[in-house]
Amino acid sequence: LLLLPFRAGAHLHTLPNLGRNDQVYAEYLATRHHSLPGQVFFLKDSSFHYGGHDLKKYERSAVQMAQELRTRGFSCGRAPPHCGPAGNGSQWHERAVVEAFVLRNYKEKHTQRLREGAPVNATFKSPTQSIGAWLASVLSQPTYSELHAREVWPVCYGGSFAARREQILRVSAADWAALAKSLSRADNLEEG
Repeated sequence: LLLLPFRAGAHLHTLPNLGRNDQVYAEYLATRHHSLPGQVFFLKDSSFHYGGHDLKKYERSAVQMAQELRTRGFSCGRAPPHCGPAGNGSQWHERAVVEAFVLRNYKEKHTQRLREGAPVNATFKSPTQSIGAWLASVLSQPTYSELHAREVWPVCYGGSFAARREQILRVSAADWAALAKSLSRADNLEEG
């Protein structure tokens, strides 16, 4: 980070390594909720440094993301993988399938827990059983009800995405703060 040139008006905020990129994204949305720019890009620095080179073909440029953002209100940093019976993919997933998702196993390729001074990660496994149960336990009842009423949800893979301010503001600052707090339980966690 120190090698990057700083623009006038840029601010560097350092946060503890808790919850990884997901916690940082939620923290940003909670603390900047009333002063967000018109478009917000969240770009994970290691999206293509793991998982094999086959994921590189799904990468979208910032220009492609911006074009899609203008028309849809959100955009993913990766095109959806071509999975499914017809060989096509979609960013849209059935809500019930996403809510029921449970990560059955996980191979930890690296950990920040072993660095001196790093937070101790008591457990990778979430205290809740599914993504839906976790969201229901963290979000306010009105936000979760509105989300639960949708038949399909957009899902981005790889940790990079963009959204317009009006889409982000549909979720309260308190809910973003609750997500950030929940995601700060460890440096590497199932929910993230």
